[in-house]
Amino acid sequence: MWLWPPYRLSRAILGFDPMSADLFDEMMREPWRVRLLSWPFDPEAWTFVGTATVPSESPDVDDAGKVRWEAVVDGGVIQMEWDWVHLRCGPIVMKNAMQVETNALLLNEAGLPVADSERLFCLTRTIYGLSWEKLCKIARPDASH
Repeated sequence: MWLWPPYRLSRAILGFDPMSADLFDEMMREPWRVRLLSWPFDPEAWTFVGTATVPSESPDVDDAGKVRWEAVVDGGVIQMEWDWVHLRCGPIVMKNAMQVETNALLLNEAGLPVADSERLFCLTRTIYGLSWEKLCKIARPDASH
């Protein structure tokens, strides 16, 4: 999931261990249960973990990658990661806003998992507040583009 050929760790990532993908995979097996009322919508609660880039074979995309963020909620570490692409016309965008991965199991007031639509709304609303595009742009292999 986190590592894929051809994998190239970005030079802008300081202290990021690509092998932490194993930890994320392990965390995904046992999701951290988070009540929706405890979800950290505030961007200040989130820490940039890292990003990885790969060259793209698409004529419309310079390169692509994944980005990972984490926050501490109710004594546990939750993480989110998603794919991004750098379009040749300039912007860096989410590849698919419907595919955000997290180790958090969001629960409603009754303690039951929320619907997928509510889960995605919560994740994308959080992502919207983060300055992730700037970090991906810096992390690109040839940031002079």
